[in-house]
Amino acid sequence: ETAQDIIAEADRLEAWVRNLLSYARPLSGVHEAVALPPLVDGVIDHFAREMEKRDISGRSTLAHDLPLAKGDAFLLGQVLHSLVANAVEAIEQGGTIEIAGKSVPAQQRVELTIRDSGPGMSAEQLNRAFTPFYTTKPKGLGVGLALAKRIVERFGGRIFIDSAPGRGTTVCLSMPLA
Repeated sequence: ETAQDIIAEADRLEAWVRNLLSYARPLSGVHEAVALPPLVDGVIDHFAREMEKRDISGRSTLAHDLPLAKGDAFLLGQVLHSLVANAVEAIEQGGTIEIAGKSVPAQQRVELTIRDSGPGMSAEQLNRAFTPFYTTKPKGLGVGLALAKRIVERFGGRIFIDSAPGRGTTVCLSMPLA
């Protein structure tokens, strides 16, 4: 168990450095058709041990026939990883994280929502959420949401946050169809 904790901490440090480097360099990435359900499943699997330790229930309600999104699988996976990491960190002990998806054919888009039962964000935190290097975490860099926004917008997508103290946080990704 101690070895697993060491490995998890090394993975966290690697992700931290990767996020910093990713934010500092220009985004490349190709526009391709991306299946979102496998990305979501992979992120939930990645955080399964940490969620179990914190008594967090994580689940996906995505249909496996969700339309393909325009983007880059690696970069969109990085966005999802960052958003789920934020949700896990926000929920100190006991709670839920739910990832849902739907097609919005009239707008030629596919939407993902990541909803957590954490403490929520104040109006000031919400206003500054996408500001580079702004963080409320003692060990945070403040590049996760800024980088997520940059990646999503790079592929013609949009990202929104709905949150208030005491009612959790919902992040919505709206991506163009491939």
